[in-house]
Amino acid sequence: MSKPKITIAQSDLEAAARAGAMSLADVESLWQELYSRAAGTTKLPEEVGANNRFDMAQLAWYAGGFLVLIAMGWLLERVGSAFGQDAVGLTAIAYGVGFAALGYKLRFKDGIKTPGGVLFALATLMVPLAYGALIGGMDVLSNLGPSRFALSVEALTLAVALPTAYYVRSSVLSAVVYFVLWLASMTLASIMAGGQSSFWGFGSDYYLGVSATVGLAMLVSAVVVDVHLGRSEDYSFWGYLFGALAFWGSLSLLLVGNGGEGHKLVYFAICLALMVSSVVLARRSLLLFGSLGGIYYIGHLLSTFFAGSILFPFALIAMGVGVIYLGVQYRRYRLEIESYLVGLIPAGLRNRLPGDSAR
Repeated sequence: MSKPKITIAQSDLEAAARAGAMSLADVESLWQELYSRAAGTTKLPEEVGANNRFDMAQLAWYAGGFLVLIAMGWLLERVGSAFGQDAVGLTAIAYGVGFAALGYKLRFKDGIKTPGGVLFALATLMVPLAYGALIGGMDVLSNLGPSRFALSVEALTLAVALPTAYYVRSSVLSAVVYFVLWLASMTLASIMAGGQSSFWGFGSDYYLGVSATVGLAMLVSAVVVDVHLGRSEDYSFWGYLFGALAFWGSLSLLLVGNGGEGHKLVYFAICLALMVSSVVLARRSLLLFGSLGGIYYIGHLLSTFFAGSILFPFALIAMGVGVIYLGVQYRRYRLEIESYLVGLIPAGLRNRLPGDSAR
């Protein structure tokens, strides 16, 4: 009787090590060996249980999609200058249909999720471009005003992106959803402020506060999605990324730029909370933003303490070497540290955590 084949991710090995089935020190070497063998197959990394690990192939897919967006912007601008806005709308529709057809082939015929999802995302983004070009020149724009018209474009984009994400089952579409949700929130903030926009929330404390609040809400929604849908198709990844960027970025400008030492201390505490949350939720994007803020605050303390002193550059050098050393130690004892932090959480809540920590 043949043994059944199973798919193993690195997180499975780490969970087994935490449960005492193997040594924590052996996880990394065993995973590298298994991953090297899997890389010798003809399957894509996402098909051999690489746990959606970001690699050169994914970088190429996302970079290609971004280049297509840039090219489409240039092309539609030229089409508009030569033939008018109706031609822009028709061109956007034609390319949207083409992107969707090619995405369908890759996703459902060839079984390649990510590049197919990227093409469906491009097709989705053609919808607001076509709508804006075809409707923008009508009396609708003058009746609604710029902010309300922008809100209608964003609502239409969400109305297309949400069912497309459900149908395609690709996490790339969630990037469009989360980003447009943030844009819509800033547009609503502009409408509530009397239609006076301020560069998407980066020109006043009011917009920064709205952006930080929306970013926090996006982080909470990402946790909910993470808990209920898991990471086999990682819909919550972009929620964590955009949520952390909106929350941390706005707080950086709001507390660091305008506040005194008390505000900066609160900012440092929030960055530490992001770093701990990255361990609990197994999300490295939170660690990135939290560590950047933490490094800034420590550098700020050093610059204040050594203000005007020749010792300041030496203090910065010591800080840099210390950060490198901490990184080495964290890499060496990562599983032990993460197991300890997760172990501090009550068992009932720990079993409900998303991602690797819940295993």
